[in-house]
Amino acid sequence: MALMNSLNSAISGLRAQQAHVETIGNNIANVDTPAYKKQRMLFHTMLSQLMTPGSAPAGYLGGIDPIQVGQGIAVAGTQTDWSQGTLKATGVKTDFAINGDGFFQLRDVGGSPVYTRVGAFTLNPMNKLHDATNGYIVQGWGVDGSFNIQVGGTLQDIEIPIGILSIAEATRNAFLEGNLNAAGQIGGSGTQLSSAALYDDRFRNANLITDENPLGLVKATAATPLEHVVRSASDHVSGDMNASGSAGAYISVFPDLKMGVDITVNADKGTRRMSAMTFTYGDPPPTGGTTLQHFIDFLQGALGINTGFWDNEQHLEDIHSFRRQTYAGGEAVNGTFEAGDTITQTSITLTDPLTDLRAVQVGDYFRVTSGPAAGEVVKIATIDLATNTLTFDDLLQILPGPDDTYEIHAPAGVSLETPVTTENVDITGVGAAGGVIGAVPPADTVVGDSVFWVDGAGAGHTGIISEMTAANYIINEIDNTGAIVVPPPDMSAINQITVLKSTLGYLGRGELVRQFEASAVTDATVLASGVTTIRITATNEIPPGGVVAEPVDFAKEGVQIGDLVRFAIDSANGIYGVGTVVGRSQGEVLVALDTAAFPNIDFNDFETGAGINYQVIRPSTGGIEIAGNIGTENHIKNVDITVNNSRTVMFNQQPAQDAEGESIYTAMTVYDSLGRAHLLEGTLVYRASQANGPSRWSYFLEAGDDIDLNRIVGGGEIAFDANGQFLQVIPGSTDASIDLRPTSGAPGGVVTPLIVDLDFSRFTQLADGRSEAQLYDQDGFEFGTLTDFALGRDGKIVGIFTNGLTRDLGQIVLTRFANPNGLVQLGHSYYQAGVNSGNPLTGEPLTFGRGEIHSGFLEESNVDLGEQFTELIVAQRAFQANARTITVSDEMLQELVNLI
Repeated sequence: MALMNSLNSAISGLRAQQAHVETIGNNIANVDTPAYKKQRMLFHTMLSQLMTPGSAPAGYLGGIDPIQVGQGIAVAGTQTDWSQGTLKATGVKTDFAINGDGFFQLRDVGGSPVYTRVGAFTLNPMNKLHDATNGYIVQGWGVDGSFNIQVGGTLQDIEIPIGILSIAEATRNAFLEGNLNAAGQIGGSGTQLSSAALYDDRFRNANLITDENPLGLVKATAATPLEHVVRSASDHVSGDMNASGSAGAYISVFPDLKMGVDITVNADKGTRRMSAMTFTYGDPPPTGGTTLQHFIDFLQGALGINTGFWDNEQHLEDIHSFRRQTYAGGEAVNGTFEAGDTITQTSITLTDPLTDLRAVQVGDYFRVTSGPAAGEVVKIATIDLATNTLTFDDLLQILPGPDDTYEIHAPAGVSLETPVTTENVDITGVGAAGGVIGAVPPADTVVGDSVFWVDGAGAGHTGIISEMTAANYIINEIDNTGAIVVPPPDMSAINQITVLKSTLGYLGRGELVRQFEASAVTDATVLASGVTTIRITATNEIPPGGVVAEPVDFAKEGVQIGDLVRFAIDSANGIYGVGTVVGRSQGEVLVALDTAAFPNIDFNDFETGAGINYQVIRPSTGGIEIAGNIGTENHIKNVDITVNNSRTVMFNQQPAQDAEGESIYTAMTVYDSLGRAHLLEGTLVYRASQANGPSRWSYFLEAGDDIDLNRIVGGGEIAFDANGQFLQVIPGSTDASIDLRPTSGAPGGVVTPLIVDLDFSRFTQLADGRSEAQLYDQDGFEFGTLTDFALGRDGKIVGIFTNGLTRDLGQIVLTRFANPNGLVQLGHSYYQAGVNSGNPLTGEPLTFGRGEIHSGFLEESNVDLGEQFTELIVAQRAFQANARTITVSDEMLQELVNLI
């Protein structure tokens, strides 16, 4: 009946408004719930009762509408308002708020993905970012071993290991800046420093005692064991034409050596004191060794002398040192090109008759110092004194012209000034009595070379080659006083000998001064000691081109007291005599010869004066020569050598030549992959300049931490234009390569070599009066621990370490849905995907419609209390109206009942 329908409609209205009030109440209750999204109630009419269906228009009638009576109201559903809530600052770094579309994705207890917009997270004991109310863990992308975010990879737990994660960063690039003084002196010389004369105390081969050989010992060779290297105590008496000499005492250079003993070297270089390096006796090279050559190789590396080689590769060929000096006057070997000179890329022939190339050696560097070719440096391969022609191992890239100037320099490095070679000779079956060996002498062997018995009954004995032919040679044995042993040794019992080969035998290899023809030899006097002195006068010079028939001024020719004289007595049989200049005047020299050392030479031959030719040779000091790189900051001095913590005297004199040239030293700290600091030292030297540019500077890179104990780790050249602006690095490599292979003294695990690329592009070359250089940036860092982090708008978590380093630790992802109203609420402000939500679209924030993330904020509820209160009033009135409908219907029913 109709009245009952009205009651039912009113009841449906009451129910609907009750649900409406519940929705409003829920909104009001969650007004302070972070990221809560308000909901609204939607209603629709229930099925209506059709009273009449109505009719269509017909004839004159316009049609009749149907009569329908509604049956009430029903709840159509709820709808969530996903509009943005206000972001509230909390100051908590792990509070994250989403501004825009999207949800945080977390992993629930079962490992399934759940979603929320509430970012009130904390770090759990495992340093994982999680929701502390339920333990769900925030998901995102992790990083690889190089801290690169694995975008698009498998989602994983976000971890921020504060206080646990420690890292270091190896230096890959170093950036320098400064100004190099264009008004400075171009580098012209390196250091020339020689040690005291060094001898081998095992071989005493002569009675002739002079200032050049105060001990009567063999000069030390590369093969001399360090425990047998000695120097003079300077208490000898020199022999001369009136008295014999007496040998002085000698002192061990490396005393008390035994396996494992350390020899420490340090020195001043430029304006700095170099860090000490240690050579361990008995260790394998390069960190140790047993011979003098092993120590020389170590010394070159310890002093950081750039010879153009590092990492076993040749990088530069033009590393030159001090200027060569002429014997006469000690002037630099230099000059000016003339119009008649022949110049090619591979050779130069000089026409100046005053050119003196006698002191030049193969391996020296020919350097152009002015003109368009200024700075060109090539290595000398051969020397022809007859035509003053030099050939080169390298190519002159720019050919010099007339009036350009040149200099000749020794190569940089450390060397022994007596490069005597040794050769083990098998004489099995060819040795005989009388010291005769019936075999061809070793190549380059001459009379006067020393011999060492290797095996047999005489093992350890020494001797000297006294005669030599093309088919055999004779050895005289020498006792420990230097006297010849009589009778001669029986070589038939010896199987092998060692020959110490030298142009001058026991006197050491020297440098040719001049060759002469003796036109008169007089005053041959035999002293009581067996020393014969002869006076040579009216001497003609024999230059490479032939005899010059005029008296020679020995002083002008550079002949000095102490020079060696080598006579070809019987050149056909290779018989020689060696003497020492003990007196000199303008036209004659007085030479002392040791008859004991050369017993088979008939000195009466000298009285004939019948064309006896001889050479005057500058003997080497028998010491170690240091040839440093050019530039004042490469100048080497105060070389200290300590054995067993006791200083030994070796380099106690001033350098013969100082290093010259405008230069600047700078030091920079770089880091290896384990965060250890290493000092990389750089020296820049003004090398060449020409009109309208370019100007060139050489740079030398050193590191005391290089494991092979060679400080040189790089080098090259920088070019500047005529305006002083940087042009380029020549040949283009700027790497410093420090070899950090682990040893017992350095822990393993480090990436090696440490390669640092240097950038010189911010340098200028202007006439500032001084050079300045500094490191302004490098990309390496020492060891550091994660202490803090920051979150970017894109969800990237950046870790901050104690060493100032920042690295990505991961990236939080956001997930959006095409229809977020289709999500299923799980409570606790969490959702899961529903059948009508669409697939989760997970990815980087700020991409494909996803919002951004803010750290230190939480999103507030988007509930508007004013709006909700208004809705509440409306719902209340609607409820009251529906209740009134019931009352009216009840009264009407009552009236109906009363009719009965």
